[in-house]
Amino acid sequence: MLLTEGSSIFARSKNQRYNHIQYIMQNKGAIKVFAILLGLVCLYQLSFTVATRMAESTYEEMSATDREGADKYLEDFRYNILVKEYSYMECKEREMNLGLDLKGGMNVTLEISLQEMIRSLSNNSPDSTFNQAIVQATARMTDAQEDFVTLFGEEFEKIDPNARLASPAIFGYTLKDKIQGDATNAEVLEVIKSEKEAAIEQAFEVLRTRIDKFGVTQPNIQRLEGSDRILVELPGVKEPDRVRKLLQGTAKLEFWETYENQEVYGFLAEANKILRDMEAGVEEVDTTVLSAGLDGDAVEEAVEEAAPDTSGLLDGLLGGTADGDSGVAAVNQASTDDIQKENPLFAVLSPAASQDGLYRGPVVGYASIKDTAKVNKYLSMDRVQNIFPRDLKFYWTVKSIDPKDPAQVHQLVAIKVTSRDGEPPLDGSAISDANKDFGQFGANPEVSMLMTPDGANAWKRLTGENVGKSIAIVLDDYVYSFPTVQGEISGGRSSITGNFTIAEAEDLATVLKAGKLPAPAHIVEEAVVGPTLGDESITSGMVSFVGAILLVLVFMIIYYGTAGWAANLALIANVFFVFGVLASLGAVLTLPGIAGIVLTIGIAIDSNVLIFERIREELQKGTGMRLAVTQGYNAAYSAIIDSNVTSLLTGIILYVFGSGPIQGFATTLIIGIFCSLFSSIFITRLIFEGRLASKKAITVATKISQGAFSNTNFDFIKNRKIAYIFSGVVILAGIGSMATRGFNYGVDFLGGRSYMVEFDQPVNTEDVSNLLADAFGTAPTVKTFGADNRVKVITAFRIDDEGETVDDEVQAALVSGLAKLGENKSEILSSQKVGPTIADDIKRSAVLSIFFSLIVIFLYILIRFKKWQYSLGAVIALFHDVLFVLSLFSLFYGIAWFSMEVDQAFIAAILTVVGYSINDTVVVFDRIREYQNEHQARKHSFASVANSALNSALSRTVITSLTTFIVLLVLFLAGGETIKGFSFALLAGVVVGTYSSAFIATPIMLEFVKEEPESEKKKKK
Repeated sequence: MLLTEGSSIFARSKNQRYNHIQYIMQNKGAIKVFAILLGLVCLYQLSFTVATRMAESTYEEMSATDREGADKYLEDFRYNILVKEYSYMECKEREMNLGLDLKGGMNVTLEISLQEMIRSLSNNSPDSTFNQAIVQATARMTDAQEDFVTLFGEEFEKIDPNARLASPAIFGYTLKDKIQGDATNAEVLEVIKSEKEAAIEQAFEVLRTRIDKFGVTQPNIQRLEGSDRILVELPGVKEPDRVRKLLQGTAKLEFWETYENQEVYGFLAEANKILRDMEAGVEEVDTTVLSAGLDGDAVEEAVEEAAPDTSGLLDGLLGGTADGDSGVAAVNQASTDDIQKENPLFAVLSPAASQDGLYRGPVVGYASIKDTAKVNKYLSMDRVQNIFPRDLKFYWTVKSIDPKDPAQVHQLVAIKVTSRDGEPPLDGSAISDANKDFGQFGANPEVSMLMTPDGANAWKRLTGENVGKSIAIVLDDYVYSFPTVQGEISGGRSSITGNFTIAEAEDLATVLKAGKLPAPAHIVEEAVVGPTLGDESITSGMVSFVGAILLVLVFMIIYYGTAGWAANLALIANVFFVFGVLASLGAVLTLPGIAGIVLTIGIAIDSNVLIFERIREELQKGTGMRLAVTQGYNAAYSAIIDSNVTSLLTGIILYVFGSGPIQGFATTLIIGIFCSLFSSIFITRLIFEGRLASKKAITVATKISQGAFSNTNFDFIKNRKIAYIFSGVVILAGIGSMATRGFNYGVDFLGGRSYMVEFDQPVNTEDVSNLLADAFGTAPTVKTFGADNRVKVITAFRIDDEGETVDDEVQAALVSGLAKLGENKSEILSSQKVGPTIADDIKRSAVLSIFFSLIVIFLYILIRFKKWQYSLGAVIALFHDVLFVLSLFSLFYGIAWFSMEVDQAFIAAILTVVGYSINDTVVVFDRIREYQNEHQARKHSFASVANSALNSALSRTVITSLTTFIVLLVLFLAGGETIKGFSFALLAGVVVGTYSSAFIATPIMLEFVKEEPESEKKKKK
């Protein structure tokens, strides 16, 4: 047989390329040893998971009858392996990590408030340019790529190019040890960036300490690469509101002196008058008290002269109140239309008074939690602020007076600022230790604190100067308690009381001991999965996984006979290795991760099919079985490695640009690719050679499959225009739908909050949306999610608010709105929050991941096949596949019976489709290259060679696509509602990818390949 010069080079390079594989196969002993060692390591790691499951099963059985005995059983549990003993908790730390979607729990992304950090570094500079730059930089954060410090510097320069950050009014004094007086703005920004890094590292350590003391098994905390965000994963957590408080609390502890109610009421009465005049349109008010130079006593005297008769006002506000023990009744009384018109402030803030007069103490008013924001707005107005003494400020109590009262009435406490710099006389730096304790009679939990020597002296002085008065203990701008000082307190001991539960006292002690965060931390992304949904996911995930494996195992035996048994053993080993490696690395197994393993099964089957089909071709040529096995493996190596490398590149891009569940999918996919390569190439080869050595028969076909696809001669190239028209119609219709209907975007891309809610009975989504319109201000999006009694509620209500209690308040509004359904009870199964900046980042990551995957694949194909036409055909086919799947999701959302939501999981599916499609295309291109380099290339046109190659690869293409389709179909039907859209995208991608490799990629490549003139062919010959 004559070969062209190019083909001989190809043959030599191909032989050189796989010499190392042949060398490894000659060392069968080493392969066996490696496989055994890998198996033992996997078995060792997975044994901890088995041990904990058995222990937990026994614990649950014992708990039904003897809870104390069950607790003691877990405490005394020991697992012995390799002459070492492990406790239950030690086993738990080593077991396979399950993701939140399988186990339930909470996933939180925290962002350190750099705005507050910069303000703090400047000691809250009042400089207008400085503060305006912060506001404008914050507005740019949503769309910008730069970090906040850089944006702040740019905005500062824009507002005033001559302004200097090193001026004493901004950073010149507070950072004098780190910057020179003549430092440029760029130099100051570099110092701020280093301070930022130090602050984030400090925040990371503080949060780690808090989480470690929270008592969660297998928590995960990590700083996200290249950002100012910190990811916290807490599996099994059942109290998300408690976690939010624990993580977001700055732990800024302060001890303040207080005003008496009698001292402040006159100012509030005058504020009420000003607000009434403002609402009536009166521009000017009596300015008797608007004197900046008066001290507190002088201002109070002025107010008494200028204010109306407040005793009459009190009588009007409190008329009809039977008793004045709490002032709570007045909140409702003060809500009448007449009082609201005449007394805007006191309509939402009930004075701390009864018919007998003003109460003693620092509490100056009461308000329902829904009115606190309005009170804050009123009291922060410039015209109102002007009448207050400079040393007066207000804080709300952290807890309502009566937690059972639906109105949730909080107290407003008047704080007296006694220092020139506005700092408290004592803060959290004075605390050396904090612990949960119980009150004098052991009934109410409290937090006891031990102070440092300096703190003890300051505390002694503070209490000695305020005997008979209250000292407010404030944490993160909320008053926890305001005890009246009975006498000077020495010894440096104090306590915080406040009607705490035991858990709240423990958490408060934890945050105080862990230390103060350098800047507030806000939750910008959150996912909460309840245990019910977690159990459902485990069940559906395992059913789909086991079902898919069983179907594939049966199919391989039916189609390939003995070779099918070998492939099945390799497949089982592959799955075992994947789980073992996941456990060894401490990786998290998520529901998309199970989908990644299921896809790995398809990849492993593809490798085996490539090998078996090559062996069958050799046997059809009359080659003996031993040589056919050798030649079959050698011929398949190129396609196997090329297809796996392209899938691996896709997995790496997914891991780099994805987060959370997407990274879980990418992790299992990457591990699965390596494991499938090992099991498909080496384990099946060992089985074959073992059977050959013992002279046992090997079959690569059965009576059912014998001769299948042996005489196919379909003209793919001739029919390409039909495919062009079909694809063009679908994609054009899809583009039109994208332009008009768009997509059913998930909360990942829109930003906002989503809640999965299950009802006792079926509900109408429009009714639910209308009911929640009152609670949220606007009607949320409500979609059926699977069964008729399960819906997903998506709302942007208060998504920009960063208060510590906002998430709880929004959920309370949801629960309140759903309660209007009456007897149709509901349960929140899961929730998700995505802040605006996170949503923007997710969109950007999605676009970049798809773009880079196409670029990487283009370059890889160019390197492997040495012709740009191959790369162009492959990339156009990938664009085709992506657009095709996008078109389906735009055209059919709202029509299909399952959710076709475009979210992060969908992007993972798109990239997986890209990986699968290029896998298929590479196998076809590899066969075309092989045929082109054989002698028939001299006799036939390139189109004819390509057509022959496509027909010869048809068997592999159909079998691989069929097995992968079966696997994904099982995942779609039994994998649970949460991944139905994800698995449908993969299903559609497999079909479209198979179709495009034959009808799009190869024909497009041929459109750009120029046939050599016959004279040139003869000359080369």
